[in-house]
Amino acid sequence: MRIGGTLAGFLAALVLLDLVAGNSTLAFILAMGALLPAMFLMPVNYGAAVAFITCTVSMMYAVSGEEADFLRYRVADNLVGVAVVCGVGVVLWRTSRADWWRVARLTAGSLAAATASADPTRYRDELVTRALQLRTETVEAAALPDAGPAAAASWTYTAAAEDLIRALAGPAEQRETGDRAGLAAQLRAIEEHCTPDGTTDTGPPRAPESATRAGIDVARMTTAIALLHQQGTASLPRME
Repeated sequence: MRIGGTLAGFLAALVLLDLVAGNSTLAFILAMGALLPAMFLMPVNYGAAVAFITCTVSMMYAVSGEEADFLRYRVADNLVGVAVVCGVGVVLWRTSRADWWRVARLTAGSLAAATASADPTRYRDELVTRALQLRTETVEAAALPDAGPAAAASWTYTAAAEDLIRALAGPAEQRETGDRAGLAAQLRAIEEHCTPDGTTDTGPPRAPESATRAGIDVARMTTAIALLHQQGTASLPRME
């Protein structure tokens, strides 16, 4: 999308550069006009956003009278950048089913510690970090070519964990109080069962019977883990 958007934007920029013909004021107006849709399109379609960004860059070069540098280097720079990113990705990206289970286990452990604490907010930074890690692993696992509907349980686990984090360490008016010892024990059981093969000595964790918001979140996490173990290797795709 980066390369395609750059090429499309480059072709459009050739037309715009011919249109402005050295008029720096018109070039600046067109640059600002192209920047707005680029920002709006960024979360919608990255390729289209890059096309508008390329037009914006071309007009800013025209404002300074250096459009020749834009024509000479823009596409080449992007090709080099994409090649570097692809190379880094090949070296570092090792997404696998085991990665998701490892982060799910760490998240359950952090949640258990916070739930058992008299002041869960002390764990806020740790919990936010776990939430980011878990969401990243879930997104990467879901993006693998052979991901299927069975991976939905991993999203249920992620959403429930994030809800529980808000209930424990979110804004004061949203926090839950009361005896959380049972939920902490249940989270420790979930932590123990967060393994790719599901082999433990105690059998699958049982969902707690609780009508509280935190109890419902823990029950959702428990159910998700049980479903992922039942679905086996189909639950989350493996990339070695």
